[in-house]
Amino acid sequence: ERWRLDKDASGGVHAAPIVDGERVLIINASTVLHAVAAADGHIVWAKKLNAKATPLSMAVGATPALADGLLFVATQYEAMVAVDATTGAVQWRASVGESGVHVAHNQRVARSIPGAPVVAGDVRWGGAADGVLRALEPSTGATLWRTDLGAPILSGLAPAGEVLYVGSFDGTLRAFATDGAAPPVARAPAAPGRGARRRSYLGIGLAVGLAVAGGIALAALARRR
Repeated sequence: ERWRLDKDASGGVHAAPIVDGERVLIINASTVLHAVAAADGHIVWAKKLNAKATPLSMAVGATPALADGLLFVATQYEAMVAVDATTGAVQWRASVGESGVHVAHNQRVARSIPGAPVVAGDVRWGGAADGVLRALEPSTGATLWRTDLGAPILSGLAPAGEVLYVGSFDGTLRAFATDGAAPPVARAPAAPGRGARRRSYLGIGLAVGLAVAGGIALAALARRR
């Protein structure tokens, strides 16, 4: 063993650490982001992203995305946060809407981003529990495009070439073409179940993970039966 963080820094870490050169970026359940020297484990800086979050909050569950010096952190406390990976300075926040699904157990108002964001080309993509798929400009957080899928997006997204795969809480898997179309277009989405047509999706199906291999999209679903 080379080093380890104390429990105050590493307690409640649900997201995978991100390696950025000679530093490791680690965020915990309190939304405290630590930049740690990979060589000896000393903390270079620490930044709390949400003052309301506590060690019991589970305020971050998804692994952040790193691109062009910015770390994109999906929180279950209202917003996506872009942080300068070198200094820890917050560059922008992008809030999401309310959802009928409470992903963060101790939040009175459900505004959550439980799935990991992705950066593809010049676009930061992310889904949220409000059911909206968003394309943001990475450096400013400005909305480039958005669409409401009608059911919460609780899993991470899976880019593959010029296609973005998105799973939603009604068990539907969609493939969006991102090859310069404005806005992107959905390619042959799976037919929604009865619950999706009634907008009563609870218990129908939950896309909890996506992966793409050899041109095949793999979706892990949890179903009532």
